[in-house]
Amino acid sequence: MEALSFESPPTDEEVESILFTDVQKMLKDHHVDDDLLRQTIHDLYVRFGGRPALGSMSGWLMHTRSMLGRNIYDKIIVNTRDTSYETGTSIYSASM
Repeated sequence: MEALSFESPPTDEEVESILFTDVQKMLKDHHVDDDLLRQTIHDLYVRFGGRPALGSMSGWLMHTRSMLGRNIYDKIIVNTRDTSYETGTSIYSASM
């Protein structure tokens, strides 16, 4: 892992693609619109600071990837619960 601390992190496009796949797996019991997920990933990634904030490849693999994935998951779940509560509808439903 030490050798990876000298490597650059993935590109912005790679990060967003990896996070999309990671969060889709986390949301396996919920139907979430792919466009909503992509937009949420992009928004939170930009707010985080983008590629400069990722650090090295080692930091990305050991810390940042899971932290961003969890933050995106939490944002999606909180938003869908808020939408469901306020309007009586939801943008996701539990898989049966």
